[in-house]
Amino acid sequence: MDFTKAMNEIALAEGYEDCAEPGCPTPQIAQTAFGDLDGCGLEEAVVTAYSCLAGTGGVDLLAVFKLSAGMLKRIPMDFDLGKPLPPSKVVTWPQAYEGIWA
Repeated sequence: MDFTKAMNEIALAEGYEDCAEPGCPTPQIAQTAFGDLDGCGLEEAVVTAYSCLAGTGGVDLLAVFKLSAGMLKRIPMDFDLGKPLPPSKVVTWPQAYEGIWA
C-alpha cells in the first residue's frame, strides 16, 4: 500500500505550505508498521515520513491509518506527554529483545 499521497495531504493540511511549491518533493515514507492498535481485530498502519522541510532532523510526519470501506482513513491521535495514560489504556510491551545484548 502506498501512503505517499495520504502523507502529502496531511503535510499540506498541517501547515507545510512550502511543500506545495513547484519542484518540492512529496513526502518520503520512512517507515510503516502494522498492528491491531485499537483492539478491533484488524491491523492499522503507523506511518512516518520526511516532508520537504525535514532537512537532517529526521521524520516530521506521523499518522495512523485504517482501511474503512476500502479507503484509507486517518485515525486521529491525541496525546499529551505530560499526562499519563489511564490504566485501562496502558499496553505492556513483551520483552522481545531480552538477552540479545547480554
